[in-house]
Amino acid sequence: DPTDGEHLLLGSVGSGEQADSSGTLYQSFDAGSSWTAATGIPQNTSSAHTILFRDGGRVLAGFYKAGDMSHLSGEGIGVYGSADNGATWASVDFPHPDVQSLVGTDESVWACAGDGLYRSDDEGSTWSIVHGGNALSVAFYGDRGVLLMATGQVLESTDAGDTWSEAHPAEHSLPEEMNPLAQVAFSPGGEMAWATLYNLGIYRRSY
Repeated sequence: DPTDGEHLLLGSVGSGEQADSSGTLYQSFDAGSSWTAATGIPQNTSSAHTILFRDGGRVLAGFYKAGDMSHLSGEGIGVYGSADNGATWASVDFPHPDVQSLVGTDESVWACAGDGLYRSDDEGSTWSIVHGGNALSVAFYGDRGVLLMATGQVLESTDAGDTWSEAHPAEHSLPEEMNPLAQVAFSPGGEMAWATLYNLGIYRRSY
């Protein structure tokens, strides 16, 4: 919790014999010494892949498919929201059940889902699709954005996510049909973007 270092939220991975079959969220108010299950998340085998804190006690959580440990089968339960820093949760009206990542900027909330990249300008109350296709991860540094697609495409934006395009596809593409466990992030100064791909390694690109 950005406003309270003692308050932590943990999303369980509800897939496979070695994972948590409840697929829920846990909270700690003592920096991780003890944990309790948050209320409002239904018992399921989805994975809480991503948690996003916003201002005013608002928190969003995205759930992804979890039929096996590779996360290539099964189905998630979409997006859940909390107005009390994650103590209680309720379902958010989101168009797709599988949400791989949630990212916040000053103006918007972004969700990578199984059918595209979504944007919300009202803290997750309503969503509009920005780019279609299986979106895995998105990151921003200022007005620059980088979006990973399951096809291996790397899309870029220079206008804070309003438009996306694939620049020099031969140079910036990644392995085709990536496993959904993929992430992209910028270095602190924005001069480098890093992508981690499950079973495929780490890639980087300079700006």
